[in-house]
Amino acid sequence: VEAVALGARLLGLDDLASPQRVVVLRQLAEAYAALDRRDLAADAFRDLLRLEPGFTPDPRTTPPKVLDALSLARGTAPEQTLRAAPPTARPDTAH
Repeated sequence: VEAVALGARLLGLDDLASPQRVVVLRQLAEAYAALDRRDLAADAFRDLLRLEPGFTPDPRTTPPKVLDALSLARGTAPEQTLRAAPPTARPDTAH
């Protein structure tokens, strides 16, 4: 949570150079992913990708939650399908 607060404060600074902003956005995305905020992590990655479109972390050393958020930011995340819940009683015993 402290990393998120610090990242937000740093992004509010006007004198951050683009490479510094990329580093802060990546760390912010990783912090959000660690907090299970995939949506906010993806938002941070979208901002990062505007600055560095070719950004690609090492998949061997990057946690799956972070890679998942990056896929969401790129629009390449697999679709989640919703399925009907299984019945709670057998149809032949329901009254």
